Amino acid sequence: MTDILALNSIRGKSGKDTLIGLLESEGRKVFRVAFADVLKEMCSQVLAGGPGELATKYQKEMHKSIKDQPQSCLGISQIADSSYQHWLRKTYREEPSTPKSLRWHLQTFGTQYHREFLGRPHVWFELGMVEVRKGLEEGSYDHVVVTDMRMVNEYEGILYAPDVKTVRIVRDWFIPGVDDQSYHISDIALMAHPFDALVLNRLGEPWAMLDQLKEQGVLN
Repeated sequence: MTDILALNSIRGKSGKDTLIGLLESEGRKVFRVAFADVLKEMCSQVLAGGPGELATKYQKEMHKSIKDQPQSCLGISQIADSSYQHWLRKTYREEPSTPKSLRWHLQTFGTQYHREFLGRPHVWFELGMVEVRKGLEEGSYDHVVVTDMRMVNEYEGILYAPDVKTVRIVRDWFIPGVDDQSYHISDIALMAHPFDALVLNRLGEPWAMLDQLKEQGVLN
């Protein structure tokens, strides 16, 4: 039977993709789902003014460390004209030319703009659960792994799915440009929520994450 592992981390680069690789190295078949994948595609196209080379470039960079680097071309006055840009101009009046990062836009576009301003708090969860159901219904996977459970509605909603384990991953070393950034609500929304397992990703010992999951009863 396919189970669901819902992963959370307070900071980026905590080892979630590494953990998936470790699961697969044991011969486990993994179906990966990220609630933010649709968000990244939509946000990149809005920033670029539609699909095309620039949108593709932004979407690729959203999966790399460059997403944390402020860029002048991502300043509010520099991105493509759209309802999102108009909202940004009104909301952040004093910083139209301040360089912004792709991470900043993902957080702002996904939470403040869509979840709050547009009143669509469940949009990314609903789209992500379509993919989760695909993995469960296919029937050949050992695990459906949700790599980015970050919000309360995602946490509460996914608990209604069958055979779910929630896992928080904490990295034990400092990464400049990631750990020195201000927290966003999507980083800390689940900080006080209970998890089935707490995994410490130790520098130089990534394989120990699997041992911890087994010790805590999440993996057989």
